[in-house]
Amino acid sequence: MDIHLADGLCFRIFDEVEIKTPIIFTTAYDQYAIQAFKVNSVDYLLKPVNKYDLAQSIDKFKEVHNKSESVDYFLMDAIGEMQEKKFQKRFMVAKGDQIKTILIEDVAYFFAEGKYAFLVDKPGERYLIDFSLENLVQKLDPENFFRVNRQVIVKLDSIKAMHTWFKRRIKLDLNPTFEKETIVASERVKDFKEWLNQ
Repeated sequence: MDIHLADGLCFRIFDEVEIKTPIIFTTAYDQYAIQAFKVNSVDYLLKPVNKYDLAQSIDKFKEVHNKSESVDYFLMDAIGEMQEKKFQKRFMVAKGDQIKTILIEDVAYFFAEGKYAFLVDKPGERYLIDFSLENLVQKLDPENFFRVNRQVIVKLDSIKAMHTWFKRRIKLDLNPTFEKETIVASERVKDFKEWLNQ
């Protein structure tokens, strides 16, 4: 079950209907783990879900089902793993023949251009990095970073201003200034607002 549905969070379903079927939750955020724990959960997978994690979740279900044990026990393990998850603290970058480290606190945002991804620091310097934006989403703390569209991951404190845009989208002004328009993709607007409103 996906947590973010078109008309709200999936947890509203549990207020309306008694569901006894074991559930594997999927989401891009880890802040709903406790809510998932309160219902009949087998596991809690962060997006993008890979085949290996899904296979492990199904194995968990089979093990629990065969032993007739409480499913919630396994979700507690998953919550413990999420709490211990370590996010990227610094990035090694190169400029010319120099190599340096940039602390996560000094990152403003990331962007993709063609096949390459770049880190932009607070002074406005950009550096080529060895990660795709898909990889970065898994390595960055979701409390501070949000992927607003296919090209840009922003850090909360790099957002200078926000403006309503066509088709209910949101345009962002970033600091330091990004030369391209940064528009929150229409399918991400709802999640973006929830991210801002934590």
